[in-house]
Amino acid sequence: MSALAGRILVTRPAGGWEALERRVAAAGGSLSFRPPTVAVPPLDPGPARRAARDIGRFTWIVLTSARGATFLSGALEEAGTGAPEVSAKTACVGPATARAARARGFDVELVSTEGEGAALASRFAARLVAGDRVLVVRPETGSVFPVEQLAASGAAVEPVAFYRLEIAPEAAAIERDLASGSYDAVVFTSPSSLAALRGSARAIARARRVALGATTAASLAAEGLAAHATCERPTPDAVADALESLC
Repeated sequence: MSALAGRILVTRPAGGWEALERRVAAAGGSLSFRPPTVAVPPLDPGPARRAARDIGRFTWIVLTSARGATFLSGALEEAGTGAPEVSAKTACVGPATARAARARGFDVELVSTEGEGAALASRFAARLVAGDRVLVVRPETGSVFPVEQLAASGAAVEPVAFYRLEIAPEAAAIERDLASGSYDAVVFTSPSSLAALRGSARAIARARRVALGATTAASLAAEGLAAHATCERPTPDAVADALESLC
């Protein structure tokens, strides 16, 4: 029996997972979408506010997550500018980030289908020229986007924290359910979701583990919890394929 037929925890909010939901339902399994982290404003919101206020000086915006799109959009509205009015083109890490950016009116020019910051940076750097100004929207801590790779092109790159991640109140309940064996498989969608549940390492070790990408897989391996499968792409169908491969 594949893991699709079991009880599956996904460490990301519901929404946009219809393909996965259909395949799990067809296999007789169940899905729970329970993010163990929550995004909140950075401790020092000044740099984000200044970047939003001066958004016109950037030629490119890099969004590393859907949360980044949400917080940048909010900062722009606070500054009196809507995303559709921004002249800068947008590069996104992964299709979920691109969907969130487009939904808020950003002009998405480049997307890494692999969902990894390094993959986007390698493609993006070739398009930059000296004089370009790049705003990298990132969390306060934990960002693994290779800013230096972009800077090597001669562009002026400004990484700015627009939000920070905290452990969600829900995390304690998730850990209790993991400990009680409520899930047969866990889909880790980011290194931060693993960090928030680190106290449940023993319970996580008993479940089948799927990593949404190579960066998350590396974080699992570093904790001694190697992924049983790593998604080829950060898409619902790729997650379903990874789960289906686990028997």
